[in-house]
Amino acid sequence: MPLTNLILTAYCSCHLCCGEWSIGAHQRTASGTIPKEGRTIACNFLPFGTRIRIQGFSNTFVVEDRLHPKYTNRVDIFFSTHRKALKFGIKKGVIYEQNVISSSFNHKTQGSIKYHNGGTSSSTQGSGYPRGKGKGVAPK
Repeated sequence: MPLTNLILTAYCSCHLCCGEWSIGAHQRTASGTIPKEGRTIACNFLPFGTRIRIQGFSNTFVVEDRLHPKYTNRVDIFFSTHRKALKFGIKKGVIYEQNVISSSFNHKTQGSIKYHNGGTSSSTQGSGYPRGKGKGVAPK
């Protein structure tokens, strides 16, 4: 089932996107993975490990990171360079879920998660690494 009218943004592991949590090639996502272009996305409304397709891309992405909790209708796509992230910009798009890890996922009532671009919320989905006091490539 497609999810429509989502905002698609982009980020990389640079200081502008991730602030003090930018530590180069060994930066970790909130789920503990090393981000990879063409695979990693940040999303707050799907659990870690959920595989999705994004209209306009041929590959499958995996939810491995989080955004600030205020972003409820956004998917942030990881790119290997800031230039690529800026070039992608901001778009409206459609995503298709390929698998959902847990339909009972409720990030407000389970364990602790740290989000990409700052902030914390709750989940049992991994210990994560706090990310971002930076501005990122999308306006806030």
